[in-house]
Amino acid sequence: MKETLRFSTISECGPVREQNEDNLATYRHESGWPCAFIVADGMGGHQHGELASRIAVDYCRDRLAADLGSLNQPERLESLLSDVIQKANIKVYLKSLEDQRNSGMGTTLTMAVFFQDSVYVAHIGDSRCYILRGGVIEKLSRDHTVVQEMLDAKTITEEEGATHPQRHILTQALGVPEYLQPEVLHLDLKRHDRFLLCSDGLHGFVDDFSLGETLRMSTDPDSCARDLVDLALKKGSNDNITAIVIFA
Repeated sequence: MKETLRFSTISECGPVREQNEDNLATYRHESGWPCAFIVADGMGGHQHGELASRIAVDYCRDRLAADLGSLNQPERLESLLSDVIQKANIKVYLKSLEDQRNSGMGTTLTMAVFFQDSVYVAHIGDSRCYILRGGVIEKLSRDHTVVQEMLDAKTITEEEGATHPQRHILTQALGVPEYLQPEVLHLDLKRHDRFLLCSDGLHGFVDDFSLGETLRMSTDPDSCARDLVDLALKKGSNDNITAIVIFA
């Protein structure tokens, strides 16, 4: 594996929204490993969604910088990432109680933590993490949405889910008083793996095949991130668009 990862980040308001409610954060240890990447898509309207996503990414980045350490210990790291999500949820929820105008605000959260031979993904909501390996794209995260539950129950098809009117209704997000059930997974990291973390302003308008082709054809993370956002805009994205592209 290389001494470190190459990556690029991009977040744009898009052509319709007045404010960008997405936020992102990165962390890289001075030695190059571990690295962490975070995407959050806020809800609640205008500054309230932006506030929720900013609280989440700032807390997660600071917590990971303090507690990740240099040892790749799967059980400890999976527990840490789950706890980070639970505590981020509390932070967002308590902030929503401070001001009536913040009532109901929330955010998705998707994180990827890299060691030299491993990657950990932790997730709540419908932002996503993809891997491109051997030219094939795979979605590592599972959407916490009403439509995903319908897909799991096989009451609708993938084609129906792509345009279903309830596809943006979340079943889990940060900013609630309940205990969350985040997804945390661990997989080996291989040379030439490529990863994408993104909000639904990208994946909601660009199909997985096109995401994979853009990742596969790109020569560097910077041009890849730009091409992905431009593709979402070309496909008619009317949402904030955020992407983190990582080349191993």
